[in-house]
Amino acid sequence: MIGEVVVASVAEAAGLEAGDTVVSVDGYAVHGFDDFQRFIATAPQRPVSIVIERGGTDQTIELTPEAVEVQDRFGNNQRIGRIGVSRSVDQADVSLYRPGPIEAIGMTVEEIRFIVQRTGAFLGDFFVGRGDVRTIGWTGQSRQGFRGSSDAGHHRADQSDGPVVA
Repeated sequence: MIGEVVVASVAEAAGLEAGDTVVSVDGYAVHGFDDFQRFIATAPQRPVSIVIERGGTDQTIELTPEAVEVQDRFGNNQRIGRIGVSRSVDQADVSLYRPGPIEAIGMTVEEIRFIVQRTGAFLGDFFVGRGDVRTIGWTGQSRQGFRGSSDAGHHRADQSDGPVVA
């Protein structure tokens, strides 16, 4: 999953390496790079726990994504987390995944749990002076349709051209 680690980045300092497969972030399963990118982006300057698979064994890495300003597709400035990894997709890595009805319900519950947890973290940060209103909207705008629906299906890897950065 991780194709490249940027030199002198948060990811390099934490020990992430090219070829690592991300299993979960803060206990949330990662089904593709888009999930990983979203989990990191919604945690600017907030410590996260990443479980990776390297050489057949799981390892836990703790890091804090740096906060960066980006402009969304509507021209609004947002503050997101970034750690300095990218990946490029080999066509062989792309597969369509369609969950069954029971799994789709589980995915829905997991998505709701994620949104509630990140909203609570934002509100806590906001009220103690660490939050930034520019982080509002990232979670909702990063979703393109509902991925948990059993009839929607989704790709396990992003099919965009070029590297995607988290």
